[in-house]
Amino acid sequence: LIDIMHQEDETFQAEIRVIEEREAWETAADSALLGNLRQISEILKCDIKTGAEVGTTDATFLKKEGVDVIIFGPGKTEEIHCVDERIEIAELEQAVRFYLGLMINNYT
Repeated sequence: LIDIMHQEDETFQAEIRVIEEREAWETAADSALLGNLRQISEILKCDIKTGAEVGTTDATFLKKEGVDVIIFGPGKTEEIHCVDERIEIAELEQAVRFYLGLMINNYT
């Protein structure tokens, strides 16, 4: 792209530098944290979606330090961090139940 722009305008100059690189990661299928989430979803009679997502998160830094992490929350993935981002009140209430369940299961 830089070469094309330079061909169109010889005064154009640019440089691309990678300032941060984050490696892909995954949570093991037998993760205790994921197991707790599945258990809570059964108790609450609520399905959870598991699978790969593209994006970036601070969980990357925690994972590097050996912390068991999952990305979980209310709302639709395609509506995250965009214009008119929103969630339904019922989704928020359900997420609170999940978060409380995770805290109780992990610390009792």
